[in-house]
Amino acid sequence: MTAKGMKELIVARTLIKHLDIGKRIRLPREAGDDPLIAVADLLGGWILFKGRIEKKEWEDRDGYMYGDYLISGRNTFRIWFKNENHITWLDDKPYVTSPDIIEIVEMYTAEPITNTDPKEGQLVAVISAKKREIQKRTICRDVRT
Repeated sequence: MTAKGMKELIVARTLIKHLDIGKRIRLPREAGDDPLIAVADLLGGWILFKGRIEKKEWEDRDGYMYGDYLISGRNTFRIWFKNENHITWLDDKPYVTSPDIIEIVEMYTAEPITNTDPKEGQLVAVISAKKREIQKRTICRDVRT
């Protein structure tokens, strides 16, 4: 991909933001602090839930990844997804949905976990943030390999 094509395709400041998030995860861990708080703060978001994955179901169907996770802690938290689209429930009541960001992370390190990678029994946190506003949306037309 050409540099020009990259500039037209990605959301402005996305790479810098991701570098900042990586730093915000690493520094509190090194200091013995909670990286979840730092990441939620950086994203302007919230820690929605902390708990253990009790049930994990997912499948690849018709070119989409479908999944459903049940996480238990003080309450119960459920996440359903189809690719990057998510719906969550807190104690069986609708809670947060896409297009807002809903991310499962490892509870003590804040490392992100891809939709299909959580394991039953794993301790996780769920972080959410409002979707980013896109100023201009363009499609890259000049892609070279």
